[in-house]
Amino acid sequence: MPVNYHTHTFRCGHAENVPDEAYLQRAIEQGFTVLGFSDHTPWQGLSPAVCRGVRMLPEELPGYFASIHALQEKYRGVIEIPLGLECEYFPGHMDYLREIRPQVDYLILGNHFQWADPEHPRAYTAAPMLLEEYLTTTLAGMRTGLYAYLAHPDLFMRDYGKPFDENGRAAAKTIIEASRLLKSGKVSVGLFPEGYTSKTCELLPFRNGAFKVAYRAEAPIAVCVINNTRSIPKELFWRRTEIVLNVLEVIPYDSYKDMHTVELGDKIHDMMQTELKRLRGEN
Repeated sequence: MPVNYHTHTFRCGHAENVPDEAYLQRAIEQGFTVLGFSDHTPWQGLSPAVCRGVRMLPEELPGYFASIHALQEKYRGVIEIPLGLECEYFPGHMDYLREIRPQVDYLILGNHFQWADPEHPRAYTAAPMLLEEYLTTTLAGMRTGLYAYLAHPDLFMRDYGKPFDENGRAAAKTIIEASRLLKSGKVSVGLFPEGYTSKTCELLPFRNGAFKVAYRAEAPIAVCVINNTRSIPKELFWRRTEIVLNVLEVIPYDSYKDMHTVELGDKIHDMMQTELKRLRGEN
């Protein structure tokens, strides 16, 4: 069944000016089982050259989240609607990305800009030297484990201005090899499927779209629980504090590959809930 995890809305300035729901209705008509929304990340504090005309403004982000959450509820059981963002890799600005990561189901790496300053606004390369820098930043972003996949890996050819020469061929091979490395199991990704922070220390409902990362990588899932993080002093975070992290079970891919994400999420949620109650002496 067809799926799509790369959908932009009018907020990005280069998509059709139609309601978000119109994309869903069309996807359902075409038999899609998953439609992921992935508008461009509204980076804060960056040059207008990086932000103008290609991404929503920071103040538009809450409205984007609210719109997709409402559609998730309305179309529950009809079509899966993961909430995502397409982002560059800006080493000096990753704290912002890590801050908003728990609020979405997935991130896409789309390295349209390899620098966050106005002197070098575009990642579309025009010389072999720039191509090498594009590869360096793109591969570094892939290694962070923050991104579900690399979008349009041939992006570097947009302004390259040459036939597909040896430099372009070498770049493509490098990106492919990096993707194989990620899928080989040599890189692990940590996910918090709740998607947001619990203010009561209770385990919240999961956003099951997070498990799509494991399905795509055909990777085992190590189910863990963390307890006692509330005891970390907010103002004195360097003070010694005992935190419990338990690995409950490693679920092989073959054991869950035929399960629906909702079924898998419910199973893992029950495991974690039971263990948290045990740790807190609630059984």
